[in-house]
Amino acid sequence: MTTPHGGRLVGLLVDSDRAAKLKRRAAVWPSWNLTRRQLCDLELLACGGFSPLRSFLGRDDYLAVCESQRLANGTLWPIPVILDVP
Repeated sequence: MTTPHGGRLVGLLVDSDRAAKLKRRAAVWPSWNLTRRQLCDLELLACGGFSPLRSFLGRDDYLAVCESQRLANGTLWPIPVILDVP
């Protein structure tokens, strides 16, 4: 296996017990329907396809990517992966 981008594979999938706990906690949080693009980005985050990302980009990383095509820590990252919410 080749070395993942950023040096390590970030997988965000959880086992069924943890998933059940997270679903119960999230039941009271606000929710909205994701677009197809957002669903694809979420899937790539979950399975490690967007390693080294652990989430959608925060403000600092977003600004750095838009300015220099790098994350705030200097890792090459040419596309902003964002969750635009209503």
